[in-house]
Amino acid sequence: PTQTYDDWHRHNLFLGDYEAATIPRHTLSVLLANTFPNNIKTSLFYWYTDAMIWRGDGDFLDPVSRLDARIGKEWEWSHSLFELNIIAHNLLNDYFEFNEDNVFSSRYFVQATLHI
Repeated sequence: PTQTYDDWHRHNLFLGDYEAATIPRHTLSVLLANTFPNNIKTSLFYWYTDAMIWRGDGDFLDPVSRLDARIGKEWEWSHSLFELNIIAHNLLNDYFEFNEDNVFSSRYFVQATLHI
């Protein structure tokens, strides 16, 4: 029979192996980045972690997938470099961090940087 994430963590807790239950069995992260002509820069970041139990006051949390994206452009301006980025965090479903009261939803940012 196939063992689910819940079964694996409950089994470790039953055996008294709290440490093993606080470590996800699998994690994955992938970063794709590219610079296009005209100094246009893009990146995608995908992150996955299996179910786990947070140490201390944390809860048992289901597996999490997260996708972040960024597109930006650089300009030279008066012997300086100006960069403008549009950034999106968590383009997938909401997820919980640490406990079920800490919901991480999609977030969007605009970032401007002047390198003097």
